Amino acid sequence: MTDTTPPTVQPPTGPARDAKTRRIAVVVNRRSGSADIDLDALVERMRGDGAEIVSVAAAEDPSGLDGLLRDAADAADTIALGGGDGTISAALDLFRETGRTLGILPLGTANDLARSLGIPLDPLEAADIVRTGTPRRIDLGDINGRLFCNAVSLGFPVALARHQDSDRKKWLGLLAYPLLWLEADREYEPLRLTLRHDGTETTLDNVFTLTVMNGRYHGGGLSVDDVSQIDDGMLKIYCLRELGKWRLLRALVSLKRGRLFRESGTLLVRAGEVRIASGRTLSINVDGDVSAETPAGITVLPGAIEAIAPDR
Repeated sequence: MTDTTPPTVQPPTGPARDAKTRRIAVVVNRRSGSADIDLDALVERMRGDGAEIVSVAAAEDPSGLDGLLRDAADAADTIALGGGDGTISAALDLFRETGRTLGILPLGTANDLARSLGIPLDPLEAADIVRTGTPRRIDLGDINGRLFCNAVSLGFPVALARHQDSDRKKWLGLLAYPLLWLEADREYEPLRLTLRHDGTETTLDNVFTLTVMNGRYHGGGLSVDDVSQIDDGMLKIYCLRELGKWRLLRALVSLKRGRLFRESGTLLVRAGEVRIASGRTLSINVDGDVSAETPAGITVLPGAIEAIAPDR
């Protein structure tokens, strides 16, 4: 079982901070979908009203982000991270390790963590939230020792992830997803899985997708209901079976509307921990990155990091 004990968090080092001043380091992933936005304009929206910008850095290559983020953690108590969900997901270990507060500048395609927190998807409006919003403890998920913020999925979403093209997403945005669906559908095969949670075991046949959610949204705004939160301490688990194109389409529309519970033939449960097994090793999509495999143990880590969100 994964160790869910929070690490010891060290306070920011360096000169003494004014408790009323939010010291912000800005780090942007230039490879994200809409990261061609005017960085100077973003920074100006975060400056003033009790906020101090201590550094600004942009990575042209995602491989350089970790070093920039660690420099930012040494200089500030809040890191305003510009990028998509993949950028944020890759940085979760750093935020949990250092205890720094995450400010979100949604520059990706789906921006589901921003959605879950109620952060505006317009980057300039989101910059206002980084400056004026309220720190909020949020949950993370853990799959086989890998942290995630939104969701992990098996089945069709894995085929989708393998066909993703960052350049195409950058230019087409959410319009890139229909093309991805057509390409992924050619190689996808339904799955047989075993799901264990809360002392029960269920065998699932003809699976189109099995998804374990941490936050309220994933996949560009898909949600099982309108009450789930990213700090409710629960995993939201749903399974869609391959039951014909029209029934599947109807279920996907319900997911978009947060009404999956109205669909017959779907599985929807909540748990703090779940295990997924399969007859053969299967790849798992973790926050848009195919980076885990079955068998998988998934747990929720309540209040694992702090993020800035609009006032409730």
